[in-house]
Amino acid sequence: MDIYVHADSCPVKKEVYRVARRYSLGVTVVAVSWLRVPTDPRINLEVVKETGELDAADGWIVQHVRPGDVVVSDDILLAARYEIVHRVRRQQKRSPDRGSAL
Repeated sequence: MDIYVHADSCPVKKEVYRVARRYSLGVTVVAVSWLRVPTDPRINLEVVKETGELDAADGWIVQHVRPGDVVVSDDILLAARYEIVHRVRRQQKRSPDRGSAL
């Protein structure tokens, strides 16, 4: 289990770092620009380049988070995006690839 922090919209980063240390969890802080994070080998900063996409950090998190991970954000659109993407992925796993039969 890892914790992903949407740095641009997370008012509780210090609390996340404290909980992560207590339980020896990895933390990835995702931001569109550099910011200071604690010096700890389990805490990583991922700076996502602005690609013209409205929410580049959101996209990065959705692509890297796995079942069982925790995402900390107050961004409701990120939560909705995650749910949609992972619902589609679950459906794809359940459905056989129809193209391979041809």
